[in-house]
Amino acid sequence: MKKFVSTLLVFALMLVFSISAVAMPGMGDTMEKAIKIEPGIKFNGVIQDSTDYDWFEWQNNTSKNRFFSFEIKSPSAENNLQLGVQFYHRSGHGRLSSPLFAEKVGRLHRIVNIFIPAYYGKIYLFVKSTGNKPEPYEINQFAIGYERPGDEK
Repeated sequence: MKKFVSTLLVFALMLVFSISAVAMPGMGDTMEKAIKIEPGIKFNGVIQDSTDYDWFEWQNNTSKNRFFSFEIKSPSAENNLQLGVQFYHRSGHGRLSSPLFAEKVGRLHRIVNIFIPAYYGKIYLFVKSTGNKPEPYEINQFAIGYERPGDEK
């Protein structure tokens, strides 16, 4: 009986302290609260309605040029999701670009091989909906490419 209770307690603690890759309310809802991500991230989210956004942020802190690709997947091709990206350049007075929206191909929304110069700053990615019903999605791919062999360092 003691072993059973111990096993049950360990299992319960594992569930309580597990970190989910699903955003909590208020997390990533604005650019200022963007979720910091790294290549290879696995993330599932839900956009509640046309006023809800999920924001993500990646920063090129290297002295090398990079290419990035980002893709989300929806359970259905019949969705109202939009994937966008804005670039923040920290040189000068710091400027935020206008949004660039992803190509939609069936269930996928993708931004492919966007060139990011060295020391460019931050990339802000956002997911939003033009509809008024919950829209689930998952980050299908976030990858960083390199200009030359050896640039990955």
